Amino acid sequence: MKCPNCATSQTRREGTTCKQCHYEYVFDPKSDGIADGKFKALLDGASKKGTYYFTMNQLYARYCRGREQRILAVFETLLTAGGKAGRAVAVLGLAGAAAGAALESIPLIVGSLCVAAGGVVAWLVGRFRREVTPEGRMAASRAKLEGWVEKWRKAGRPLEHLLERPSLEKAPGPYREGDIYDYGVERVLVVEHDLLVDLFVRNNYHADQRALVLSERGYPSYLLSHAKRLLEERPDLPVVLLHDATPTGARMRERLLARGELPLAGRRVIDAGLFPDDVKKIKALAPTVPEAAGYAVPVDLLTFGALAGGLGALALAPPALPAIVPNGHAKPAAADSGSSSGDAGSSGSVDSDHADFGGDADFGGDADFG
Repeated sequence: MKCPNCATSQTRREGTTCKQCHYEYVFDPKSDGIADGKFKALLDGASKKGTYYFTMNQLYARYCRGREQRILAVFETLLTAGGKAGRAVAVLGLAGAAAGAALESIPLIVGSLCVAAGGVVAWLVGRFRREVTPEGRMAASRAKLEGWVEKWRKAGRPLEHLLERPSLEKAPGPYREGDIYDYGVERVLVVEHDLLVDLFVRNNYHADQRALVLSERGYPSYLLSHAKRLLEERPDLPVVLLHDATPTGARMRERLLARGELPLAGRRVIDAGLFPDDVKKIKALAPTVPEAAGYAVPVDLLTFGALAGGLGALALAPPALPAIVPNGHAKPAAADSGSSSGDAGSSGSVDSDHADFGGDADFGGDADFG
């Protein structure tokens, strides 16, 4: 084990406390499958060394990418029955040689070493290499990762950048209202899940991009009335939707239009959410095995950097440019008069401008996370 504080190496037999700086280890690499240093590297990779907040989905995606690096050699070594028997014979031969040495019996030592040599030969001959399937290389246990997180938490170690539940429902005090209202809203970002509001706000996206961020269900509730007022006063204010690459996510726009809580009639609504066809093209998502789930994945498997970069580039696109639909063909953007497009009917124009989420996909190095 290597101490994550002072980089001192020690064996498991030397205990669970660093012999140099007295750091208390949380994980036993043999039983837990990970060491403290590698788990800290995993957290650093997901948070860009503590500069970004992240969700459990993003931590899992980082784990998958790190695990994939360990298995970049797409072959695994296996043993035939003869190879396994040879390995067992080699072990027995070495044990016999050790017994011969203890008994000071030269014949036993020589005979045992010959047996061990024969076993080694059989073991080497019985080895063969097999290509690992993509599923075998990339599948990673989310339950294992969640167990590591829980053990780290119980040990009292910091997880301050991991977002696990929404926490912005309460309106900020008067001294902070400027952060919410005074930056000048240039777009409204509506996300499918409440926790994604925390992800964007905690990472200061709302102020950097001058965006009002709220969830499909109207979280945080104290911003819903503010969003309604802005949309009513500013017909040119764009609304951007961000959702998962799932059937439920794909219907987010329809639900918003049917609910009518936000005045979307006659305005440009940009569906920048993920769709299965998008997922296939994003290399950073491949290690999460989206194909096994029909490419139906949560949007926050992407890092915050990738999400913010894709949405930022999309926001710079002039409204007059053609919108790109999932099949790759262009369609005209909505007219300034607010005429409907697609199947939005009279409720408002909807463009399927897809953000490019392929950039800034990975904050960490090529770490091995087990």
